[in-house]
Amino acid sequence: MTNETEQLNHNEAVAPPKRGSACSSREGSLPPKVRNGMVEKDGMKKSKDFWQKRIDHHEVDRLINPFSEFWGENRNQYKNVLENAKAVWKGADKRTKLTKEDHKYGNVVEGSLTEYRGKKAKNNIANYIVECCETIRDIGEPQADGTYRITFGKLFLAYERINDYLVGLLVRARRHGLVDFIGEMLYQRQDDHVIITLLKVPTIDELNLKFIAFNKTQEEERERQKSK
Repeated sequence: MTNETEQLNHNEAVAPPKRGSACSSREGSLPPKVRNGMVEKDGMKKSKDFWQKRIDHHEVDRLINPFSEFWGENRNQYKNVLENAKAVWKGADKRTKLTKEDHKYGNVVEGSLTEYRGKKAKNNIANYIVECCETIRDIGEPQADGTYRITFGKLFLAYERINDYLVGLLVRARRHGLVDFIGEMLYQRQDDHVIITLLKVPTIDELNLKFIAFNKTQEEERERQKSK
């Protein structure tokens, strides 16, 4: 009787687990299908296609990234080949290799999610700038010349419940000629007495035109430097 009990315990200890009980926790994953030590062709094909797609995307990123080492350390020797973006990489989506002469060099890919997020962020900032100017107009003191004035301390206290990027918005608004104040930066308490003058309350369309004009000025400056 004792020998039979020991034999049963031994069989239970070495018996393999039931099929399905151990694999039930792995249902969410996608392991390759293996039969008789060989991976099925269907699973191999899916795996190959997946990694090939990753490789293609990586090559495209290297191709269009201005900081990529795609052309090696001596990229100057390819200057004639790459001039006017005529060199085309024969892989992935056959995207043109950009050069410094191309106006798209260093910019995001058109139609990409990065471009969409950038435009969305720019529109949000434009809305914040308009809101900031309207707040200064509403609580500021009107002047005879049509401008509005307010101290930074008063504006900071009134604006802290609206947006916590007040200083950055004021700097951007001054860059576009909408407000004016003394100093490069504003600090709470230290600059509470600084007068902020609102010159104009813009619209979203006006700010977008200013962004376009600003980018155009940068492009003209680059062209001027190239001509030298």
